[in-house]
Amino acid sequence: MASTRANTTNSKSKSAAKYRVDGAELKPPTPHAFTLPNTSEIRRLNRWLQHEDLTLQEFGEKLAQYGGLGRYVVAIANHRGRHRETSIREPVHAAAFLGISGLQKILEPLIEE
Repeated sequence: MASTRANTTNSKSKSAAKYRVDGAELKPPTPHAFTLPNTSEIRRLNRWLQHEDLTLQEFGEKLAQYGGLGRYVVAIANHRGRHRETSIREPVHAAAFLGISGLQKILEPLIEE
């Protein structure tokens, strides 16, 4: 019986979760911690996202020009993908990860503030 319990215990430890469970409780970054452009600039970026010929590469490059806003979007992307093995470091990568609708969901509340 003792050997059966030992085998059961070992198999449980091998199938342990790869990520910490408490990571789900982390709050997303708040925009107030970043230096953001004025609302007219954010509104312009949001309108630019609606152009059909826009690529996420182009948008990410433009986003990188707005230092604080670019860092905020990168922080949001890292929060949403926190269980990934690698982190996102550039606004271009963050834009590709979030997609157009994800970017719009980030920018629209900033326009209203």
